[in-house]
Amino acid sequence: MDADSYLAESRLFQGLGLEQLAALYQISEMETYEDGARIFGEGDPGESLYVVMEGGVRISITTPGQGEEALVILKPGDSFGEMAVIDQEPRERSASAVAHSECCLLTIAQRHLRSLFQHDLQIGFIVQQNVLRYLSEQMRQTNQKILFLTSAGMFS
Repeated sequence: MDADSYLAESRLFQGLGLEQLAALYQISEMETYEDGARIFGEGDPGESLYVVMEGGVRISITTPGQGEEALVILKPGDSFGEMAVIDQEPRERSASAVAHSECCLLTIAQRHLRSLFQHDLQIGFIVQQNVLRYLSEQMRQTNQKILFLTSAGMFS
């Protein structure tokens, strides 16, 4: 599968036309990481978003006294770093990203996205709407987990 196909399959870019996907691809860069390589860490500036092209990426947080807690393993077509699309300025990353296997990522810098969004308002609207849908879905899942843990007596 080529880069345009991965972009089209990514939930962030659903609903975009071929010309819009091509515009996104033009502002992106390909990066490769060896298995176990650090892509970014908790607290690093969030200046880009990523689409997994090949391989896998582990997203995790560090829990004091417990160590690394893996949240998800991403596969080709998945994206991460979406909050960089929403925030007006770079913010600190809330989790770490590590190559779970050798991987190839399509990276899009926040500043390039902002410029593209200003040039093509429709791309900006669609992408931000997709990000909000994704974040709402994540919040809904988190709320269900908290409700389950609370009802199971895990929280006092």
